[in-house]
Amino acid sequence: MKRTMLFLVLLISTTTLSAAIGGERAKNVTDLGKGLQKVTWYYDNGSVSEEGFYMNGAKHGTWISYSEKGEKSGVVNWNDDKKDGDCLIYDSEGNLKFKIVYSSNKKINAEQY
Repeated sequence: MKRTMLFLVLLISTTTLSAAIGGERAKNVTDLGKGLQKVTWYYDNGSVSEEGFYMNGAKHGTWISYSEKGEKSGVVNWNDDKKDGDCLIYDSEGNLKFKIVYSSNKKINAEQY
């Protein structure tokens, strides 16, 4: 049951992030030089929905997603377009619900709180 719940949460989170990236929300791109760009997506109400970095066109570093109310809903670490490190998912009240650890896009460990 826990595995099914975790899978559904991850699927929903990935789908939400993909929709934001797919152009359904406004975005701002800041070129930081040497192939590094900071990208910020916004909800229709103007609040930030997601922010992160690209290095030479690949997701890199820490990406943070937020609810429409501005509360952190997820944190994912990327290295060359692959999940690498902790992936944290929070509930609507800011409490940590899931922690998934990745290495080169492969799930190493998952915990539900």
